[in-house]
Amino acid sequence: MKKENMMIVLNSIVTLILYFGWIILTQLIFSSGITSTNFIISFFVSILFLILFVFQYRIKLKNDYQTFLKNKYYTKIFISYITIIAIFLVVIGIMKIYDFDYTNNILDEINLMPFAGLFKVLIFAPIVEEIVFRASFKNAIKQKSLFILVSSLIYGFLHIAFIGITTTTLIGALPFALCGLILSYIYLKYDNLVLNILVSFLCNISFLLVLLI
Repeated sequence: MKKENMMIVLNSIVTLILYFGWIILTQLIFSSGITSTNFIISFFVSILFLILFVFQYRIKLKNDYQTFLKNKYYTKIFISYITIIAIFLVVIGIMKIYDFDYTNNILDEINLMPFAGLFKVLIFAPIVEEIVFRASFKNAIKQKSLFILVSSLIYGFLHIAFIGITTTTLIGALPFALCGLILSYIYLKYDNLVLNILVSFLCNISFLLVLLI
């Protein structure tokens, strides 16, 4: 393996370790209970990890931003966003017909500490999840179909993994896995993190609205 390829794979591994490190650390912070103090600690920990992720991918983010401006991906953002939201709403609708529901403690977080909760959903998640599940997974998994499958399944599973794994929550992971599949396809096609981050950001706003209904 060439030195450059080894560095890319190593960077992906470090990124994945950081992400799961953030998850474990967050779980430890809230192990003593959900309090305002713990939210503040979690907020600053998330900022620190966000800086680390952005620093790791600073060159690609800068290049992708320039490419984004040059190619004017605005239409692609709109089409991608509409596609993901349509899939999400259809699956959620089917789940409700069969009495399956998805609940997420993110609403409790936002109610307890709005700024920290919204930061997690609208800033931290779009940037970090696209770096981890798209850029890092694509660098680590070279086979295209396998990359899309693995990244989308893990992406969906981690949306429910820490709220209790039951039949209902596993089915509740389905719309997120399908959205992850579309996001992975978009990244595979355009290889642009900025495009993915913006689509993910718009989707998260819509997901919040769905949860509030």
